[in-house]
Amino acid sequence: MIAKKYIILFSFSGMKGNLTERRLACFISIAMGITSIGGGLYFVLWQTYVLMLEAILFIIHMALVVLETIFGLVTFFAIQKSLGP
Repeated sequence: MIAKKYIILFSFSGMKGNLTERRLACFISIAMGITSIGGGLYFVLWQTYVLMLEAILFIIHMALVVLETIFGLVTFFAIQKSLGP
């Protein structure tokens, strides 16, 4: 249940930060993406028994989260550059 709320907040803050061009919302989305990557790595690398299906789903999940985080970084720096110091 907590993970579901985390994912919804992660996607929502990234979307709102992009649409409203707010730096804080983009930064929150980037920070949540990095923690999501760390949590996924923790579960796959340090679990005692990982199924092949879990490994495949993890790779797909990580690819999408990394892509979203990269786009978030690009958006954050574009907003930072357009707003100035």
